[in-house]
Amino acid sequence: MGAANARICIYLLRDADPAFDALDERWSDVLSDDELARACRFRFARHARQSRLAHALKRHALSMHCPKIAPADWRFAVADHGKPYVADVADAPVFNLSHSDGMIALAVGPPAGTGL
Repeated sequence: MGAANARICIYLLRDADPAFDALDERWSDVLSDDELARACRFRFARHARQSRLAHALKRHALSMHCPKIAPADWRFAVADHGKPYVADVADAPVFNLSHSDGMIALAVGPPAGTGL
């Protein structure tokens, strides 16, 4: 796919969204032990929930782009500069995940070279 045809998908969740509580329950089983442990380190429950949802959203969105991989099966590594990336998948989509009090934003694009 050329740069002109590259499609980047943006996913947004707001903390005020009533779906948050239901998604937290439905999606928690896809998270890795590391993601769950990281969420537990937050001081406030709302921040822990937001962390769990952000990483579950990342997993579900990646599976929408690569349907052969289940959300729970994604593995991640961290580059030298600290940016996470999909590990052990050839031509994996790239992503950028951000969450702050009240909002989760995720961008997913085609393999490398999109600048995400």
